[in-house]
Amino acid sequence: MSAIRTAVSLLGLLDDESEIMDKEANYRKAIRLQAKISGLVAAFSRIRKGLEPVQPKERIQLCCKLLVYAKWRRAVVTSRN
Repeated sequence: MSAIRTAVSLLGLLDDESEIMDKEANYRKAIRLQAKISGLVAAFSRIRKGLEPVQPKERIQLCCKLLVYAKWRRAVVTSRN
């Protein structure tokens, strides 16, 4: 957990808008951070297992990213409409 906390802190240091604190900038920063956290969690999980971190090959929904990153399986999303 401390590795992920440190990685998220590093993302804040690297963000071009880190010093801008208005509502719109905070919203953009939150979106960027949410998009990156699943990759961080999965990367640390894979590294602990002795595996290399992976990059997704296509754009997928955020809810599927963690599964793809951690297991490197294509996630299948079905709709219940």
